[in-house]
Amino acid sequence: MEGYVGYYVSIFYSYFAALGLTIKLEDPTNFGCIDMTVLFNAHVFLFEFKVVKGRSHGQALKQN
Repeated sequence: MEGYVGYYVSIFYSYFAALGLTIKLEDPTNFGCIDMTVLFNAHVFLFEFKVVKGRSHGQALKQN
């Protein structure tokens, strides 16, 4: 299960939701989707989750 991005997104989502923060998942942009956007005290935090198990270094950072 830990090899999937959704696993980690759900952990972060649960934590931020428990804090009562505003969360947007798969937030669309003109370049694709942001995995998670969190709004907190007039700040915006963007999260992009990458799973790199079994891949060479640097592969996860290359966006398709």
